[in-house]
Amino acid sequence: VAANARHFTSTYESAVLPAGRHEVEASTTWRVGRDGVYSRLDQRAELEFGVTDSVLTALYFNWHKTSVMDPASGEWVSESAFDGLSSEWKWKLADAAADPLGFALYTEITTGTTELEVEAKVIADKALGPFLLAYNAVLEPEFGYADGAIEADEMSMEHTLGLALAPGARWSAGVEVREHSVFVDGAAEFHALFAGPTVHFASGEFWITATGLIQLPALKAPTTNAPGKKYEFTDDERVAIRLLVSLPL
Repeated sequence: VAANARHFTSTYESAVLPAGRHEVEASTTWRVGRDGVYSRLDQRAELEFGVTDSVLTALYFNWHKTSVMDPASGEWVSESAFDGLSSEWKWKLADAAADPLGFALYTEITTGTTELEVEAKVIADKALGPFLLAYNAVLEPEFGYADGAIEADEMSMEHTLGLALAPGARWSAGVEVREHSVFVDGAAEFHALFAGPTVHFASGEFWITATGLIQLPALKAPTTNAPGKKYEFTDDERVAIRLLVSLPL
């Protein structure tokens, strides 16, 4: 069974690849639903490397396609762009099965043509019989390029939680919950909330995981929302469906 299999798509687990092992992972996220007719496809291609038995690194290639319906003409307007490269590092400090609690630290740096993103993540997980439980706390400052300098744009924070039933090594099913907040000048712009089902299947070193997250009424609606509007459509969509596929190299 794949040593680094992910049973959730938003919530990371502490497992890493053994030293010298390699994987290729593809991520596709389809996002739909904003104030107008809106669709976005995010794609990531990842190469993972086991540096040691406790340290993993990866390189991502990121791109997207956005389609919006013009309300005046009824025609679709599409835009595609390469979003830059990401470098990931994960350090496993404790094992979810062998230790009282699995624990890992994670960092990811993304460089694009217009901004720089730095993502720091604390990962905790635990295998309890047939159940898997994982939690992530995420801090992500974003920096924009302006006049040859790098300036702070905003601060994003996330909490994700995954719970799955895995009666065997080949498959699992469960639920994920995600809370997403954005802060500007120290003040919260919104607190958005998402939840949905997740399923996972593995065969040998191949695995595939899918999750569908639906946005629930926001814990704190964006300050720019009109009265009565309880969803956050500046950074997020009403529905996000993500598929992860991994193969050994």
